[in-house]
Amino acid sequence: MITMRNILYKLLHKIKLVRKIQNISNFFWNNIYFSYPENIEKKACLYKKILLIAPHPDDETFWMWWFLYTFRDKIDIVRITNKKNKMRYNEAKNLLSYLDKNNEEPMFIFDDENINTKYLCMQLKNMCIKKQYDVICVPSIFDCHHDHLQITKIIKDVFWGNYNLIQCDVLQYEVWNTLVPTHYLNITENIEHKKKMMNIFFSQLKTVNYIDWVLSLNKYRWFQNSINWYCEWYILTTMKEFISLYQK
Repeated sequence: MITMRNILYKLLHKIKLVRKIQNISNFFWNNIYFSYPENIEKKACLYKKILLIAPHPDDETFWMWWFLYTFRDKIDIVRITNKKNKMRYNEAKNLLSYLDKNNEEPMFIFDDENINTKYLCMQLKNMCIKKQYDVICVPSIFDCHHDHLQITKIIKDVFWGNYNLIQCDVLQYEVWNTLVPTHYLNITENIEHKKKMMNIFFSQLKTVNYIDWVLSLNKYRWFQNSINWYCEWYILTTMKEFISLYQK
């Protein structure tokens, strides 16, 4: 039943959303200048330690494939959920084999889809202090998936007011919502490798053809900016900028 209270609630929600978008737009104009996105390859090659946070097994491959494939020897992949799902665990193991990392075990935090935010904050904080990563890769704050948004909020909570813990960049990757990117990467030359690696996650492809969806996004990014056939796009900021952006 539609009540006046429900109507007012939805209206207030829309007003808050519009204001948030305006604040974020102002932040971009003032802090992350709108210009033609830069190629991230040279910058990325300077990173010595990379942490890639994937809410689910397969996110690291579908959306951050170039970093995963190129920097396999200096990247740590943390999958947040599905440790006790045998099929998904085996798929993560097969991915490591494809990357010639046969001696490694897939790193998971939780057994199922339930995320204990307090425990996750503690785990990520300890890991980042110990490893001192140069860049942390997370889903975008504009993402519409609940689990993805939880991860970006947790990163904000871990580092808010604690910039001295680790001086690093934050690379937000594109998933379900398109970005206003600061950087791009042309992945055309090795696109067949990406297709093969995505096919490892057979359990997710049985009902939805994610491969077509992901490659369509990569192609759209080329068409939109006339760079080349397939591209991945990102927002690269400092940790302080990331937190400021999130708080908008």
